[in-house]
This record gives sequence, structure tokens and C-alpha cells, in this order.
Amino acid sequence: METSANNSLLEHWPETEWTDEEVAVYRTIRVRNGQENAIQALEIAEAARIGQDNTPTARARRVREIVSHLIEYHRLGIASSCGKPSGYYMPWGAEEINKCHRWLLGLGLKILKHAWAVKKNSRLKAILGQLEMEFVKGGPDEREEAGDEGIPSV
Repeated sequence: METSANNSLLEHWPETEWTDEEVAVYRTIRVRNGQENAIQALEIAEAARIGQDNTPTARARRVREIVSHLIEYHRLGIASSCGKPSGYYMPWGAEEINKCHRWLLGLGLKILKHAWAVKKNSRLKAILGQLEMEFVKGGPDEREEAGDEGIPSV
């Protein structure tokens, strides 16, 4: 649902439709530059007025769903941290962007390894091998973006 309140935000992404909740959540997160300014899901729910009639757990869950949609569908570079402070933020600067990128790639590989351990699949094993060669060992594109450090193995 598009409203006049979110028209300026939508000008940057005219090819996608945004809900009022998505706009409110993104507006809350986009000013949180750097991990040190991370904001927790319940704080976002309060600031963005998400699910005010629901329990705190349900409100935080809804924010996590919205953030996942913003990342996966709208392709926004929102990061999250389990450390202190924990929460969502916009990675700031090349070093922080690369750190977040390496962590996510490592997490993705770890999850794929878990999937392979549950159900041995030769095709998945081949994909894992290729991904490890490209990212963990630091393929040419990854070395260029991340410097010489590559991605830590999982």
C-alpha cells in the first residue's frame, strides 16, 4: 500500500511495492549506521508502531519477518548483530561491509554443510566444494573485495 508518506522513499525503488510497515521499519533502521548503533527488534516495533495490540514477542517476530522481506525481496543491505549491541543496523564503511559479508558467507556455508550432513547428496557436496573453493579459499573476486584475508572456514 503506497501512501504520500512513503513516496520519497519509493522514488529510490520504483520497481517494487512497499507496505506501510516496510517503510516504517526501514526508516527506523536506515539511520542506524554501524554496528555500534544497532537497534533491537522490539525497539523497532515501538518506533515503527508495529503490532501495537500484540505481545512483545509477536511484535519482535513481525519485525524480523519484515526485515527478512526487506533484505530478500527489496535487496537492502541490512545487517544484524548478536554481539553487543545486538540488533539491526546498516553496515558503515568498507571494513564493516566486508566483515558482515564474510560472516554471512561463512554462515551460509555452515548451513549448507548441516543440510548435507542431514541428507547426503552428491550434488550438494559438489556445490559445497565449489563454494568453498570460491569463497573460503578466496577466489579472485572475493580476494579483490575482501582484501587478502578471504573468508574464515566454518
